[in-house]
Amino acid sequence: MRYLLLDRTVRLDIRPRSLLTRVLAAFAIVALVPVAVLAPSLIRLDREAMTTQVLRTHSVAARATAERIAARLQGIEAIMADIAENPELARKGGPERLLRGLLRRRPEIAAVVLTDPAGETVLGVQRKGLRSVVSTVLRTPPAPVPEVVPAKQGRWIVLSTPLAGDAGWLRLIIDSGWVSRILRPEEIGEEAELAVIGRDGSIQLVSGDQLLELPAGLLAAARGGRTSGASAFPAGGGAILGAWAPVPGTAWTVVSLQPRAIAEAVAVRMRRRAALAVALGLILAAALAGGAYRSVVRPLRRLLATQRKLEGLTERPHTGDELALLEESLSVLARRLADREDLGSVFLGRYQVLGVLGEGSMGTVFRGWDPKLRRPVALKTVRPERSGSERRSNLLDEAAAAAQLVHPNVVAVYDVVERDGVGFIAMELIDGIGLDRLLAVRGTLAPGNVAVLGHAMAEGLAAAHGVGLVHHDVKPGNVLLGFDGSIKLGDFGVARFAGTGDDERSVVYGTPGYIPPEALEGRGYGQVGDLFALGAVLYRCLTGRLPFRGKNLGEMIVRTIEGDPVPVETIRPGVPAELATLVMQLLERDPARRGGNAAVVAERLERLVTLNGWSWDPPERVECAGLEGVTRDRIERSQCVPTGRIPGTGNGVGSSSRTG
Repeated sequence: MRYLLLDRTVRLDIRPRSLLTRVLAAFAIVALVPVAVLAPSLIRLDREAMTTQVLRTHSVAARATAERIAARLQGIEAIMADIAENPELARKGGPERLLRGLLRRRPEIAAVVLTDPAGETVLGVQRKGLRSVVSTVLRTPPAPVPEVVPAKQGRWIVLSTPLAGDAGWLRLIIDSGWVSRILRPEEIGEEAELAVIGRDGSIQLVSGDQLLELPAGLLAAARGGRTSGASAFPAGGGAILGAWAPVPGTAWTVVSLQPRAIAEAVAVRMRRRAALAVALGLILAAALAGGAYRSVVRPLRRLLATQRKLEGLTERPHTGDELALLEESLSVLARRLADREDLGSVFLGRYQVLGVLGEGSMGTVFRGWDPKLRRPVALKTVRPERSGSERRSNLLDEAAAAAQLVHPNVVAVYDVVERDGVGFIAMELIDGIGLDRLLAVRGTLAPGNVAVLGHAMAEGLAAAHGVGLVHHDVKPGNVLLGFDGSIKLGDFGVARFAGTGDDERSVVYGTPGYIPPEALEGRGYGQVGDLFALGAVLYRCLTGRLPFRGKNLGEMIVRTIEGDPVPVETIRPGVPAELATLVMQLLERDPARRGGNAAVVAERLERLVTLNGWSWDPPERVECAGLEGVTRDRIERSQCVPTGRIPGTGNGVGSSSRTG
């Protein structure tokens, strides 16, 4: 349906009576429901209700802080476990390389020490000026849980893990400053305080210079270390509101506390802000209702008018119900799409549509034909969410630059058209498959193939960066592998095209898992962001998994910003050290440490390919019973025979997604 809107628009007099009435009724409900729900609650608010609300806030803050501390510690402990079981420890010079590498990667680590079973130091590396600190801290015997040890230069966290075969201990001494930063209660006001206490009730770490006196009741509740909770406790002439939550995997508990009088003042401010939010909601609903006809009904009228003309239906329907008209138009379109010959009569601009190749998150991809130049093309429709004259001008500039980019490792852009808020891109049609489909079949690629693939991708990025283009969405789905051995990057700038009108720093474009940490932190996406995504793709090809994984999107983002990927050689031993080192360098959190620029990365990969005599092993198209477009790896597992044709092959365009 979307491509029909790209053709000539015809204005018809379709009465908006039914749909407009429904839209106005919906906005009225949206405006009245919050008032009906919140107004009585705001009127009935008393001191106890305020206290209860603030206690909930403290409880959430305590649990969230405990989870953040635990997640950070678990990440470090996972790295320690990998090192403790690493066979490199048994090789000459191996332990020192591992310890120094860990110290370089994690700035919060002050020292790394290997001890024998009796606790005597065998090997240790440390930062300058911390000899006395290390000597003091190591006097404590190894423990299976994290400990906080005071020293002259502050408090230090000690982590210990046994070496393989009970050969001794691996111990880390960590600066506790990162815990103090996590304990800053920005969400619940400057007057509130958070602290970490031990099972014996001793204060381990605090958010500020001085902590309120902990009520005996709060200490008794928190020392259990098993459950979380919140309550009000008597203290001096007033009361303290407190919450507690255990830190998983430790003997610590996070406590959050605040004087009750201050908490009540905070609750009063919350009530005023809630009332203001209701008022603003009413104003917003009124504005939306006023613009409903212009922003919803009128575009739908234009869409229906165009569709009905192309479908040969009457231009003046007897009903004013746009939803019924849309259903009628979709029914006709569905019947016509079933006839593939009829699809050939549809045009996007001057391009004839021959078939549908696939649906992406931002548009539909068609197989097309350019009758003027007599060549096949891929046609991808893209709908910008918001647009303005300045952004449209920028879009045309970027499109012109993309069209001028001619490189063997970049999908050629032939034409870009933007009309009525919808655009489509005409580009080179690749006879092959996407890297994502190849990885779905093979799982991983040989190191030589990965090096050749990375060299081709880096060459394409270098050419694009040379003319000022940033890809914004490098991922396996946007890497096209031709059956002739070609390797090409597609979808340059499509993520930004779809977000026309958004501020670069307020919205993150790309695919989770391949977005660099600086973009997730709101510091923008530059050329080195493409290098990070390149590293993530090569890591995926070598190890079969993303470098930063999580149970959900939020956890993946946190690990991308704060964590370190497991080294390539740990997951897949045997990968050449030079290639593994380059991939890990591309995944550095600091953009300045990712190896310079795409041209430099391409040169390093080319040198590796040349020295090792590596070559590319392209996918071979096959035709199978019930399967289309698989690679030759699947031939032995299915009824497949090689063929010179593959129905529904890759289209030269991958889909993009975005998070904001």
